[in-house]
Amino acid sequence: QLSGMAQSPQPYDLVTRPCTIHAGRFRWDIRENGRPIQSSIESFATEQEAHADGRHELEKLILVSRL
Repeated sequence: QLSGMAQSPQPYDLVTRPCTIHAGRFRWDIRENGRPIQSSIESFATEQEAHADGRHELEKLILVSRL
């Protein structure tokens, strides 16, 4: 049994998803305890781009939450 493995060090997670407006493009959502708290304003050509941009925002969030 793995205790503590499910518990992430912070409550945020980053998910990428297909854009609902532009077919074939991607967006990201940042969730806190499973609830979306921030989404990308723009869409991205690839999932990797969306994820990289979302990571950048997530890192800013985590820095702010540690202050």
